[in-house]
Amino acid sequence: MNRILPAMPAPGGVFVVVGLTLATATGLARPADFSGAQPGRASTESTAVSPVDAAAMAAEVYRSGSVIVYGIEFEAGAAALPSVALPVLSEIRKMLVEHSDWRFEVQAHTSEAGGKAANLALSKARARAVVSWLTHNGIDESRLVAEGYGDTEPLAPDAAGAAAKNRRIELKKLYEEQGTP
Repeated sequence: MNRILPAMPAPGGVFVVVGLTLATATGLARPADFSGAQPGRASTESTAVSPVDAAAMAAEVYRSGSVIVYGIEFEAGAAALPSVALPVLSEIRKMLVEHSDWRFEVQAHTSEAGGKAANLALSKARARAVVSWLTHNGIDESRLVAEGYGDTEPLAPDAAGAAAKNRRIELKKLYEEQGTP
């Protein structure tokens, strides 16, 4: 597996959930078409898709206070960032550069596969990996808090075919009144 080294890559395809809309930088796709999906495990619901970039992520943060980001596809049981995540991470970095006053909790979520304790530890390590990449690429560490939630906040039950949807990174905007560090 290719590993990501701290470097500023060129932007590329990005998968982001805007509300509950799967979006790709390459255009229209069904949920099963996005590269993070595993055959037979993605939702079969119809989903409208539109191009996404840092500006679209920022618009969703303005609208809802958070954005769900797909495309950072970790190997099973691993927290090392795969090279395919570079375009996604670059778009997140771009959004953070363009909105230098924003702070985020970088949340990592897993599917229900594996044990509860293992999923919690794995999600924490994955959130730290995303924060580490961002800080190695110029984002001030004080703007980011890594948190793993394991399988405690699924978008839908894995049994309903949502395992790929539940494996995600979510950026939740932090506000001063929340008493965050």
